[in-house]
Amino acid sequence: MPIADKILIVCTVIVVILIVEILFELIHCLAFQDDLPFLKSLSCI
Repeated sequence: MPIADKILIVCTVIVVILIVEILFELIHCLAFQDDLPFLKSLSCI
C-alpha cells in the first residue's frame, strides 16, 4: 500500500471524526435549547 493512500485514509478518518463531533454538538445544543437558553448559547458558541 503506497504511503499516499495511508495518509489519505488517516486524513479521511480524522475529518469524519471531526464532522461527527460537530454534529453531536449541534444535536446536543438543539435538544436542550428550551431548558437553559443562557447555558445553551454559551455552549453552542
